[in-house]
Amino acid sequence: MRPGHAVTLKTAGGVEVLMHVGIDTVTLKGRGFTPRVKVGDKVETGALLIEFDLDYIATNAKSLLTEVIISNSDRVSRTAYGSGTASVGKTPVLTLTLNAAAEAPKEEAGPTLTSEAIVLPNPNGLHARPAAVLSSMAKTFQSDIRLQLGDRPANARSVTSLMALETALGDKVLLVAKGPDAREALDKLTPMIAKGLGDEGCVPASALATMTVAPIAAPAPLNPGLLRLIGQTVEGARKHDRFVGVCGGIAGDSQAVPILLGLGVDELSVSLPSIPTIKAQVRRLSYADCQALAQQALKCRTGDEVRAILPEA
Repeated sequence: MRPGHAVTLKTAGGVEVLMHVGIDTVTLKGRGFTPRVKVGDKVETGALLIEFDLDYIATNAKSLLTEVIISNSDRVSRTAYGSGTASVGKTPVLTLTLNAAAEAPKEEAGPTLTSEAIVLPNPNGLHARPAAVLSSMAKTFQSDIRLQLGDRPANARSVTSLMALETALGDKVLLVAKGPDAREALDKLTPMIAKGLGDEGCVPASALATMTVAPIAAPAPLNPGLLRLIGQTVEGARKHDRFVGVCGGIAGDSQAVPILLGLGVDELSVSLPSIPTIKAQVRRLSYADCQALAQQALKCRTGDEVRAILPEA
């Protein structure tokens, strides 16, 4: 990835692996990172992918938590996690068992439709979080869906493919969909992309000349696609006896807290001034009520609809 904080790999078997160093490190704009590979390079076990300044990242990023994500996990039937002390190039972190050979992608019948140009309002382009939201939403449609930047298309179902576009704030992209529900896909996904896919610090651009960035204090949109991803993460973690924590602005958003708890999140990482308020709120909440609210939120179509059902904090 262009800022150097993440790298994506595609194995010979078609598995897409995203390695993301730290939380929200995209905002560092590459400072503290030195990429050692470029797009298109072929690598082997033990190859150096990224060098980074651990001290700089620890003092300038929200967290050092490094994620290893299988972005097309629908191809995986079983995952075994490594544990204990690891040796470089020797200790498996993940051992994957793939599904039986997938059928060759079939040509979708139906019209090919193209959206109007969409201006990306994301301050850091489609980095891991908004790319994951778009991928999750695209998978709900039968049609083949591509996001196009200039003459470069990306599979909208693939986080790796979307991030490889290396989009930036203000880029104009197109959605191209072919299949039986192409129109429905464009109608749903186009406005979501224009609104930032739940990314913090952005609002839709009414025009290139009037693009604005929302104040940092504004609450992050509670995109249903993002909430579904959190729910899926919790579900997968439970199967392997792992806990799930959420950090960043959403964890300290008092209106979002009941939904996160209802989805099964185990830990909220918030700024020091927010700890007493969030702790007192959690103690007052009913887990059953939180679960019901979370399920209601997952049925919403937009972040605004989610906000509308939330009780006052």
